[in-house]
Amino acid sequence: MHLLKYICIILCMICLSCSNSEQRKIKEAESNAWKTHIDSASNYFRKGMICHDSLCLNKALAFLDDVIKNDTVKVQLRQYHLLKSQIYYYQRNYKEYFKELKVYIDMLPDDNIQRLMFLGIFSKQKGEIRDSERYFNRAMFLCDSILEKDEDINTVIAKAEVIYFQSGESKALEFIETNKNIFNQIGNPEQFFIDLKELYEKMDSIISNADMDN
Repeated sequence: MHLLKYICIILCMICLSCSNSEQRKIKEAESNAWKTHIDSASNYFRKGMICHDSLCLNKALAFLDDVIKNDTVKVQLRQYHLLKSQIYYYQRNYKEYFKELKVYIDMLPDDNIQRLMFLGIFSKQKGEIRDSERYFNRAMFLCDSILEKDEDINTVIAKAEVIYFQSGESKALEFIETNKNIFNQIGNPEQFFIDLKELYEKMDSIISNADMDN
C-alpha cells in the first residue's frame, strides 16, 4: 500500500514536471513568434524608409493587421499598434497615425506617465482644459513620487516634457537649467530643449490636422 502511494506521488511529480516543461516551451514559442513578428514588420518598415518603397511600408502594415487579429497578449498588441503609428507617421498619414497612437496609449496602464501626458495634450488641444490639467497634474505627481526615491534620468526627462506641455517654454527651460547636471548626462541641455520644442510643435500640428473624434 505504501509502495503504491509512493508510486502515485512520483507519477504526479513527473506529470507536473512535464506540464511545467510544456508550458515553458509554449511560452518560449509564443515569445519567439512575437519577436519574429516585430522583427519582420520592422524590417519591412526599415526597408521602406531606406528605399522610399511604399510597397514595403504597406506590407508592414498588412502584416501587422494580420498579427493583431490573432494576438491577444496586451503588451504585444501595444507594440504592434505603436509600430503601426510610426509607419503612418512616416507616410505623413497623420489621421491614421493619431488613431493608432491613441490605441497604443489607451492600452497603457492608467498611471503610466506617458499615457497621462498624451491624454493631457489631447485634452488641451480639444479645449478640455479641466481634463488636461487633471492629466498633467497626475503625471507630475507620479514624476515627483519617483524622483523623491531615485534621481531617475528618464523620469527627469518625462517631467521636463510634462512641464513644457502644461506650462510652456519658460517653465520647462527653468526646470532644465535647474537640473542641468542631470541633463548633461544625456547630452546638450540646450539641444534637448530644442528637440522638446520641435516635439511640441509636431504634436500640436498632428493633433490639429487629425480627426479628434475618431
